[in-house]
Amino acid sequence: VINNGVSKEFMDDTLNIFKEFHAMPAEEKIRESSRDPNGSCRLYTSREINNKDIVQFWRDTLRHFCPPSGEFMDDSPLLLAHHYPPCPEPSLTLGAPKHRDPDLATVLLQEKDINALQVFKDGEWIVVEPIPYAFVVNISLMLQIISNGRFIGAEHRVVTNSGIARTTVAYFIRPTNEQIIEPAKLWLSSGARPIYSSITFEEFVRNFMSKGPDIEQELLL
Repeated sequence: VINNGVSKEFMDDTLNIFKEFHAMPAEEKIRESSRDPNGSCRLYTSREINNKDIVQFWRDTLRHFCPPSGEFMDDSPLLLAHHYPPCPEPSLTLGAPKHRDPDLATVLLQEKDINALQVFKDGEWIVVEPIPYAFVVNISLMLQIISNGRFIGAEHRVVTNSGIARTTVAYFIRPTNEQIIEPAKLWLSSGARPIYSSITFEEFVRNFMSKGPDIEQELLL
């Protein structure tokens, strides 16, 4: 998405802040991320689930949940700042495995001139070349359910490189835990039957964390 209304200066400042954070010594990063009084800020390394590939993951992540506030009481978004250091063996590692995000949609700010994000389409991996000061918007698994399969969650992965570090900021659009995830009436108005069962977002995320993409098959009616 270009011409998005977000200033170039703000985008640069955002990436630079997280670059500075990830460049700090490990002890300082742990101390800074532990200052959050709500405990919603977490720092972790190469945290993955249900990995069926024999491959190592090469990534540090700062996670921050944004609690509902003001006019956004129905939302509970998540912010992830990923840092991918240069890797001496890119062929043996991934920044992130093939997956679909368990949210409504993901808005990604990535560094220009570093090709790392790939989407799986028509049986092959396609590089998503960064466009300066543009956002990449991924359709996620939850929107696939709400649209009753009209929109398909984007399968994607991140590859590493040996020459240069890469930093990204991902904003995940999510509801609050108690909200029900199910096919919207809009997509059933023409008499179509729902193909997915209903589930709370809290249960949906919990099952996704334990079962990964298999949760989609379990929700099919």
